[in-house]
Amino acid sequence: MILSVISLIILSILTGEIEFMKSLAKNGLLISMLIISISKDKVEDEFTIQLRAKSYSLAFVIGVIYAIIQPYVNYFVSSVLIPEKVIFAEFDSFVILWFMLAIQLAFYYVLKITR
Repeated sequence: MILSVISLIILSILTGEIEFMKSLAKNGLLISMLIISISKDKVEDEFTIQLRAKSYSLAFVIGVIYAIIQPYVNYFVSSVLIPEKVIFAEFDSFVILWFMLAIQLAFYYVLKITR
């Protein structure tokens, strides 16, 4: 995961024909987050399974709300700040999947710590 994040940072600075490398780094980040998300803990009991299920459901609901509302927020803000360059654009799949996995991991570890 760390290697993918570092690669994305370096590739965002570079210019040229590097779309394949960016796509590879993004997919590596998503796969590593998914592996972390589905990995079992040292002590896996019914409570941790319940916390994991709760964090997945929260991440799904928040991710759907984010995917629906955020393009309109971006459109409104850009129409106020830069009215001549207003473009309505929805997110690509990477942004939505990354957001949902990040929310799931964050909620799971917060719920696990506060139990």
